[in-house]
Amino acid sequence: MSCPILAKHFYFCDNIIEITMSSMEKANSINIYAILTVAIIVGTVGVFFRFLDQAFGHGFLFTSVSNIILVIGILIALKGVFAILKA
Repeated sequence: MSCPILAKHFYFCDNIIEITMSSMEKANSINIYAILTVAIIVGTVGVFFRFLDQAFGHGFLFTSVSNIILVIGILIALKGVFAILKA
């Protein structure tokens, strides 16, 4: 049985439409948005922490800590992105 293509990712057969819709629902789940929101907040904290160097004058300390915070934010964001791609 062949399924005619109606759009780029949607097919006319019922089972393929159900698989595609469940995949879209997984990709748009609230948990993934929460992960990405936390990643954005952590990354923003890392960026603003870097500017504390100008206020307090401890360049290497604030730069190192801000880089660590940014890497943690990047890892959290990648977790969210790969969760979307996996769905």
